Amino acid sequence: MSETIKIIEIPDGIGPVEIRKHWVGCIFETVKSNQVSFFVDSKKALHVLNQNSPSAAQWFYDYFKIGKIKEHKFRFGKEFCQVINL
Repeated sequence: MSETIKIIEIPDGIGPVEIRKHWVGCIFETVKSNQVSFFVDSKKALHVLNQNSPSAAQWFYDYFKIGKIKEHKFRFGKEFCQVINL
């Protein structure tokens, strides 16, 4: 079952803090979750991130070579997210 999440703190992971800070405030539908993480479709996530910061979205497109990969998911630790009701 998918959930809607909002990133409420700078998530850990790949990329400098100056890039990752732009995830804060982004809202996504999850495609999967486990005990500690939510997973979101990378292309949809980058579309949302692009609205906050085109340069941050471009950094992730370039780093992960999105578009050349058929399917990719980004992981966000649950401690950086809030489940929201739309």
